[in-house]
Amino acid sequence: MLTKTLYYFCYFFGLLGILFGILTYSRWGLPYNELGRYYEPIESIVYHVQSMELFAFIAGASLIIAVLLLLIALIRSR
Repeated sequence: MLTKTLYYFCYFFGLLGILFGILTYSRWGLPYNELGRYYEPIESIVYHVQSMELFAFIAGASLIIAVLLLLIALIRSR
């Protein structure tokens, strides 16, 4: 039972890491100004470069947690 739960958490954190990685990659090439802002006139949204750094950190941490949970689940299943 606990091993199945670990696998589910592994899937969750893996998907979370992938989604935040895609979000980070999509914002990586935006032309930010010297203040670290990008204004998109179509949607009237201002993107900040600091949010991209946070998204990259969340993606990396989520993927590390997913790998650790997978290793724990594999060790427990033996």
